[in-house]
Amino acid sequence: MNLENGFKNKYLLIISRLSTVVKEKRYFFPYQDGKYIDDIGKNFAKVKMLCPVITEKDEWFNVFKGYKYQFSSNIIELISLFEDNDQNRSIFFNMWKLFRQYKQIKSLVKESDIVFVFMPTFRAVMGVYLAKKMNKKVVLYSGSDWFEAALILYRWNKWPAKWGRKLYAGVCGYLENWAMKHCALRIVNGYTLIEKYKALPGVTVKTIPLTHIEKNNFYFREKVCEKIPIKLLSVGAVIFQKGYEYLIEAVHILKRRYPHLKIQLSFAGDFKGDNYEINLRGLIEKYHLREHVFFMGYIGDRRQLLQKYREADIFVISSILEGFPRVIWEAMSQGLPVVASNITNIKGEFKEYRDVVLFAEQKNSHSFAEQIFKVINDKKLCEKIRENAKCLVTKIFYQSPAWQFMEVLKSRENKVG
Repeated sequence: MNLENGFKNKYLLIISRLSTVVKEKRYFFPYQDGKYIDDIGKNFAKVKMLCPVITEKDEWFNVFKGYKYQFSSNIIELISLFEDNDQNRSIFFNMWKLFRQYKQIKSLVKESDIVFVFMPTFRAVMGVYLAKKMNKKVVLYSGSDWFEAALILYRWNKWPAKWGRKLYAGVCGYLENWAMKHCALRIVNGYTLIEKYKALPGVTVKTIPLTHIEKNNFYFREKVCEKIPIKLLSVGAVIFQKGYEYLIEAVHILKRRYPHLKIQLSFAGDFKGDNYEINLRGLIEKYHLREHVFFMGYIGDRRQLLQKYREADIFVISSILEGFPRVIWEAMSQGLPVVASNITNIKGEFKEYRDVVLFAEQKNSHSFAEQIFKVINDKKLCEKIRENAKCLVTKIFYQSPAWQFMEVLKSRENKVG
């Protein structure tokens, strides 16, 4: 995508939430985010992208090593964010780190014409503040409510810092609100953020999904749940916000209630080897599900991931906290019926549609078991859901997300901020 626009001579700074991984002196990204930035970059004279860089020396390297996408544009220059990946650092160390990042961001914003920030991160707020201070145009992208995320992700659990959870979340929520108000161009993902900020002056749009899927990848097979075993698929990082324990327990419930039912559950996503993964593997052993539940790891090759969707019968997502999960669109585009937790950002997305997704109560294994069995047992309902989802997802992918970014930017081409 290379649009005729007034930005060909402009310098774009991207302050990313995304990390890049270095393998053999080459930089790699997840496909959907990498392609988004790549396609945007082709419309500018110069692009600098500030992001954390993960190397083989970092303990989290295995989490990111499956990234496969490389930028095709040679005008994108990567700048390594001053970062420290040690999760055991104190609050005071992290405050010092933020000061160092502020100085780094200040020099980059000063050089740029347009700043594109990805929330929710402190560096994104710094970017908005500095861009406004220097009268630079700024675009904000956000995929999750920072207050809710901060409550769950707060990691300082030792006294006295553990008492600061609500204060920390309050600060994060305030900073998100401030950044949204001081940024006239907002691209957001999820029902919660749209409802929260749509009335602000300027432009607030719901993002066209950043996915592994393009229109020419759509696939709708004639039937699902016809072969043995019936295959359930969930795609996403193996982290506690995903609520995967409820899916494992749902499989156990189904096998106990319906001994004749042959069923498999596969997780496609990176994991950190932390206590959450240990707990999930413990559940698998407890319920004797070693032959029924599988971890496939992160699948960075989009063709391989598409194949996993096409081999599955039902897509299941049990998130307890998330913006709108783009993997739902990916599953629909491959003809899969979707069973999803009824969190606000998922349920709100489909409030105007009927029989597109089957909802299970979040954190409720029995509810997931019931809805999964309903898809398996009620063939007419299953086909109705698939057909409705097919119609909807075809409308969603009417253009690329990079095209949307340029349209939003052009809407205020002659205005500051």
